[in-house]
Amino acid sequence: MIKRSAAVSALLAAATCVALLPLANPASAGPWDGVRSWETATVKRVVDGDTLIVNDEVTGAESRIRLLGINSPEITTSAHAGQCGGAQARKIMKSLVPVGTRVRLAAVDQASKGKSARPQRVVLAWNPATGEFDQDLAWAMAERGLGVWFTVAKEAAMSSLYREAIAGAQARGVGIWNPNLCRQALQPDAVLSLRIGRTPVGGGVA
Repeated sequence: MIKRSAAVSALLAAATCVALLPLANPASAGPWDGVRSWETATVKRVVDGDTLIVNDEVTGAESRIRLLGINSPEITTSAHAGQCGGAQARKIMKSLVPVGTRVRLAAVDQASKGKSARPQRVVLAWNPATGEFDQDLAWAMAERGLGVWFTVAKEAAMSSLYREAIAGAQARGVGIWNPNLCRQALQPDAVLSLRIGRTPVGGGVA
């Protein structure tokens, strides 16, 4: 089951349209303060464990979305070899958001982008059981041990919440933290692998 945080619940319960929606109560400070829902879209394709191709429900525009909060192992492509756990991460992501799944895309800054100008977003999947966008994909991947922590500077406070799920997966030895996953003697270290991307002038981060 995909975990839903209290902060996400507050945003989604109040969300009744695609308009910009402030997440937090101004009277209470928290890591999700300032997070807004920028777009609602439909999944067209799962690229890998942290990247989706989606179509905006309003404009129909296609976007390549990079999940905030985690960095999943790479899959094998014509350009590079895959990493341990890459195939498993993509398989799990496909099971979480099959083609046609509706998703809501949230971030502190609508302009948050990474490599190849990919919008970087918290991706919340539609849950038919609750009638809400309450399934946090980055958290789901993190608690399955299929990603290390990743964010960009403007999104770091909110994205820090995913470290809890990553640490839990590491403690349980699941996913990439399982030494038997790819018969690797050493697994990535959750502390050493933390990445905070800072967008340079005229460029983006992965």
